[in-house]
Amino acid sequence: MSKTRMIWPIAVAASALVAFAGGNAFAAPQTPHVTTLRYTLRFSPLAVIDVGAKGNSLGDEIVSHDIVFSKSGKRVGYDAQTCTITNLRPPQLGCSLVFALPGGMITGQYIGAPPPHKLVAITGGTGKYVGARGTIEVVESGHDVSVKNTLTFRLIP
Repeated sequence: MSKTRMIWPIAVAASALVAFAGGNAFAAPQTPHVTTLRYTLRFSPLAVIDVGAKGNSLGDEIVSHDIVFSKSGKRVGYDAQTCTITNLRPPQLGCSLVFALPGGMITGQYIGAPPPHKLVAITGGTGKYVGARGTIEVVESGHDVSVKNTLTFRLIP
């Protein structure tokens, strides 16, 4: 059998595979386009609801309401957040929150701990954010009112 006869079936099969796979059989996976929204936060005083033993204990609730500002300083929304103490040492909380922004709301959940950097999983949204997914990054400056309290939404289509 000649080399041409041996290679021909392989070439036909390879061509069929490329045609079937849309010509991208060896292409790198597509990176989704990420929409980034950047804001600053003004934190409100926390309200602590003591439900167990006196003082911090498992199951106690922390409730907050913060104001969201554009980078230019214009008030553009707010959040509402509840956290439940789930561990005392090290301190840890299970938190759920909702951001009301122009065009709709974005919901999220995260495990809160003392470091100033929080990464929130987006769990959904309303209005123009229906089906929202991605992450929210919250960076706390240590002061309730500071332009260094940042809020970054990374929305994945």
